[in-house]
Amino acid sequence: MLHNEARELLVQGYEATHDAKGIAKAYSVSKWTVYRLAEQKWKTGSVALRTSQRGPVNREGRGPAVATRPRLIRRLPPRPRPNLETK
Repeated sequence: MLHNEARELLVQGYEATHDAKGIAKAYSVSKWTVYRLAEQKWKTGSVALRTSQRGPVNREGRGPAVATRPRLIRRLPPRPRPNLETK
């Protein structure tokens, strides 16, 4: 994972040369990462890590929201076991 400074330099290099393969090789990432970061810079104006999209947070602002969700699957009662004794 690239740090924010490396992301900025990567996008600056791509904008200057438009050589996605060469930039990708220099930063040891795929050319699709170069395209994705350039698009992110174009759309948002920043290439900083998007930490706000790491999953929902519960209402108190601590931990994942999964802990506060009601249980969606109710536990079924155990099935009766067949009687295998011979008469």
